[in-house]
Amino acid sequence: MVLRKRIIFLMLFKSFGLIFNFKYVYLGCYAHQHNRDLKWFAFGSASITINFCVNVCFENNYKYAGLQSSFECFCGNKYGTYGISNNCNMECNGNQSQICGGSWSNSVYKISLVELKCDKRIIKINETIECTIDSKENDSILEILINFTNQIQKLRISPENPLIKFNYSYSSKGFYEVQISDSENFILDSISISVVTFDFVKCPNQVFLNETFEIEIETFGIKEPIYLKYFYDQQSIEIIEISTKINLSYSTEGNHSLELRSKSGLFQTNRSVEVIKPIQFSNQPMTLDFENLEHFLYLFKENIDIFDCLNNCSNNGKCVFASKNNYKCVCSENYFGPQCNINTNPCSSKKCLNKGKCVLVNESNEFKCECDKNYEGKYCEILKDFCENRTCSNHGVCFFNMTSQVAECKCFNLYYGINCEIEFEALKALKNVIKTSSIIAITNKAKFEDKQLKKK
Repeated sequence: MVLRKRIIFLMLFKSFGLIFNFKYVYLGCYAHQHNRDLKWFAFGSASITINFCVNVCFENNYKYAGLQSSFECFCGNKYGTYGISNNCNMECNGNQSQICGGSWSNSVYKISLVELKCDKRIIKINETIECTIDSKENDSILEILINFTNQIQKLRISPENPLIKFNYSYSSKGFYEVQISDSENFILDSISISVVTFDFVKCPNQVFLNETFEIEIETFGIKEPIYLKYFYDQQSIEIIEISTKINLSYSTEGNHSLELRSKSGLFQTNRSVEVIKPIQFSNQPMTLDFENLEHFLYLFKENIDIFDCLNNCSNNGKCVFASKNNYKCVCSENYFGPQCNINTNPCSSKKCLNKGKCVLVNESNEFKCECDKNYEGKYCEILKDFCENRTCSNHGVCFFNMTSQVAECKCFNLYYGINCEIEFEALKALKNVIKTSSIIAITNKAKFEDKQLKKK
């Protein structure tokens, strides 16, 4: 009676478009017989849909829902007893764009009581997202696998601890999907994450007054207009929807700010540019070009200190006028020192091992290694244990095949198969012989002991 009331309640909700919304995944088409593995016949309806049937099974605490013959709904906690069927070809009475099984064949769905939530869907490179796995409706222990596209993490969820939080960040731009699945690799829920880039790729730290200079920006995954805000002649100017490269100049001295932002303000970053006034003495060049003959003639003629510029600023800057008798190096971004020979980028000196890629963490002086899928550790120095959960059915030894890049089983004698789970016929025959011999021996022993008792 209680079950009937629940179904009527759900049918009323369906009539008003208030059917519950939760996750379920299609498992396939499976055969059914009179002794059903999906034991409970929930209902038959001329308005049946997949969502309606799954909700009824969910409301009655079943793990699986099966739709059969266009109008029938079955629920249960196991499926597949009679194997796979290819007979799921009937349209649902309530929605002809859906398939509701076939004759003695169920379209089987698994009900997911686990939900994945993340605080952000769009992030920058190395920005951390916080995600929560909510399994409050689940009444059993679950082994959850979290797939971050290039890394898998295993968690254990129980009714006593239904909410689990975890953090993650991506070190390269792209479109990713965070998936959670159970131990049978059925996807329970997923969320798409966009890792965008929004920054200055090229921007000088120092320029001369009225000198034209080039900035370059990189944007990836930003689906809204980009604004660049800077000051010129005491006015704030906004350049809307700028390209990746743009030429600018300043007419006033001092430190000036360049502000890059998206229309919504969700993404913004800025850089500071120092504008200096050149001091000209006779025909003195502001910036030395060592391939310019006139500049060389000028240096021979005048008493000029160019010690810092002797190695052309290590090719990491330019030699500029500093005072009447002195030139100095103005370094490019990430370089400093009198001769611009010191690289502040930590990835220039700290190498990641085993084909790992060194990436900066935000704008700090720290780095992290983005490891190849087979390695882990701070410097990608540790080969992952791919055999950790591979037992080879206790009939073999797991090893990592460097050629195929997968964990494989090397089977003991008389066993074969991917997991060494299959016995050779010779072993089966040997086991039968041993079994038969044991039975005969036990029988003969019993007869012998019986005779001895009779003699007494």
